[in-house]
Amino acid sequence: MNRCSAMLMALAVAAVAQVHTTESKAILTQIIQGAQKQIKPALGECATCCFTDHNYDAFKKSDRARAIAQEAARSSKFDQAIQGLRKLSAEQREKILSDLSSIRQKTVAENDGNFGPQSQTEAGASAQHDIAAEIVKAVDTRLTQSPAGKAR
Repeated sequence: MNRCSAMLMALAVAAVAQVHTTESKAILTQIIQGAQKQIKPALGECATCCFTDHNYDAFKKSDRARAIAQEAARSSKFDQAIQGLRKLSAEQREKILSDLSSIRQKTVAENDGNFGPQSQTEAGASAQHDIAAEIVKAVDTRLTQSPAGKAR
């Protein structure tokens, strides 16, 4: 293989890795954000208009984040993302999982005090963080299994 062919091969491999990185991250971002929609946005200050501390206590007590993550992990899209992640280096996977674990809506304070569908209470943001963390944990668990589903 001449030098030009070797460079083209390296570029092709890098391009394929970038596709897997982008596609897997996009799929998992979509899964996490979809799961987080189960948390009521901060539409107003009254308790019926937002996710309250009381709601968050019940959310934690019922281990709802783990249940949501288990449900998300059963999707074919989740499996597709896992397949893509398996093709990446450990460093690339770690970076993606780190990014995914921080996905949540901005709080009302972060949105300059504005309530609405794009805002979340502190309690709601915490619940969304818990969901992201549990889904990332499910991804990590799946990655440690062989593609046939048996632990390595």
